[in-house]
Order: sequence, then structure tokens, then C-alpha cells
Amino acid sequence: MSRKRTVLFRPPQYNILKTAGSFFGYKHHEDSKSRWINFTSERKSARLEQLNRLNSSPEQKERLKRQHADPEYIAKRLERLKNLHQNPEFKAKRLERLKRQHADPEYIAKRLAALKVYNLSEKSREHLKALHENPEFQAKRLDHLNRLNSSSEHLEHLKQIHSIQSHQVSVLDTLTNQVTVYPSISAAARGIGCVDGTIRNALKILKEKGVTRLIKKIYSVKAM
Repeated sequence: MSRKRTVLFRPPQYNILKTAGSFFGYKHHEDSKSRWINFTSERKSARLEQLNRLNSSPEQKERLKRQHADPEYIAKRLERLKNLHQNPEFKAKRLERLKRQHADPEYIAKRLAALKVYNLSEKSREHLKALHENPEFQAKRLDHLNRLNSSSEHLEHLKQIHSIQSHQVSVLDTLTNQVTVYPSISAAARGIGCVDGTIRNALKILKEKGVTRLIKKIYSVKAM
């Protein structure tokens, strides 16, 4: 009884982990950290080669296959991940790590290169093909686009884009000396009865050579 009471009410001081099977909260010694810093590239490559050889073995693949087909294992893993992501300390550390990664140009370059390779791979094409052939995915995608296109935020965004991309054009009628200002090149083209390209060419010549080219031998255009 004395031994049992000691185990229950006086746990050993070296048992610093609160959850069985989890190393969350464990702080490594400074000596261990220094060894990690001095971990050479040769040892890293040797370790990676060992892990790749282990993970590509038939025994490891069969073991992982059995695990992922086990409902009890899947339920435990989901529960553990759920508890982990609800931990404020874990969320803060993860957010800080992501901020450091996304501010690192080398990480961004590697990430973009990996995405480019994946997007050009046969696996990515097969995945996209399967998605687009899925009626449920098509229905969800269409519903999402309809909600997006009908939202006030999207309409305001389009209006801002059009206002930025449009250029006001001043059109002078040389016969009557009347000046008309149009909100865009397209509107000016409709107003004087020509295509957009004609006005664009006239504006380009005016900008590059400083020469005014009359459209229909009547109209002189100028960008505002």
C-alpha cells in the first residue's frame, strides 16, 4: 500500500510530460540544442537517406496501410489532432513558425518550385480531372461562384478595377470646336463611331511622336 500511495500521490520528478504518448511541453537541454545546430549536411543527407529507405520499404508501406484502414487508429489520431489544434500555446507557436517561413525568400522559392512541379505532374492532372468530373464538386463550385459574383464586395471590387483600367479621353471636333470628355476609350469610340483600336493608335502616336492624328479627318483625341 505504501508503494502504491507513493506512485499515486508523489509522482517522480523526472516525469515532466503531462500526456501519455505525447512529447508536447518537453523542453530540450541546451547541449541537445547545440548538437542540432552543429548537425552537418553530411549527417543530414545520411539521415534522410536512411528515412527514405525505411519509408519506401514494403514492410513500412504495409504497416501504414493497415494503420490507415483501422477505424480505431483513425479516430484516435483525429481526436489527438483536434485536441492539439485547440491548444492556444500550440496555435501561437504554429502561427509564429508560419510567419517566419513566409518571410523567408528561400522557403518561398522552394515552395513555388515544388508547386510548379506538382502542377505539371500527371498526378495533379488526374486529380483535377477527377474533381471536374465529380457532380457534387461542380455543384459546390457553381454555388460558390454565384454567391461570389452576386456579393456587394465583388461588385465594388469590379467597379474599382474598371475605374483604374479606364482612361478618360477628350475628343475635339475640329469642325465645330466642341470638346467632349468620355469616361473611357470604349465610350469615346462609340461616341464618334469607330473601333477602340483607332483611338488607341491615335493616342500612341500622340504620346510617342507628339503628332495629332485626326480620326475620320475630323476628330482629335487626347488622353486626360
